[in-house]
Amino acid sequence: PLFRSLSLSLSPDPEWASINLGVVICIDCSGVHRSLGVHVSKVRSLALDKWDEEAVTFMESHGNARSNRYYENKLGHGLLKAFEKPTSKTNAYERQAFIRTKYVERCFTDPTPLPEDRKS
Repeated sequence: PLFRSLSLSLSPDPEWASINLGVVICIDCSGVHRSLGVHVSKVRSLALDKWDEEAVTFMESHGNARSNRYYENKLGHGLLKAFEKPTSKTNAYERQAFIRTKYVERCFTDPTPLPEDRKS
């Protein structure tokens, strides 16, 4: 199935993706991502939405592992040791707080952009 090999999602069968972050996500996380606004995360169904070539190429070049190396670079280090990644058992409030901290506030982010995101 589409992009299953990219997944490090909380769910064994993620059905959603953030096409501008390059990650596949579970149904629970998709709702949080949608609430962030399309300027942060553009959510699409893996099965129901039409995918253009640009989105497919971006997803194939990123994926959860690569994205997490950037967005979770500082997770578990220094003052950020207290933060834990959500699991499938994490409550909705904690899941939302983690996702907002990760993608909106970018508290765990590597200060060095991914190579293709760097300005020349």
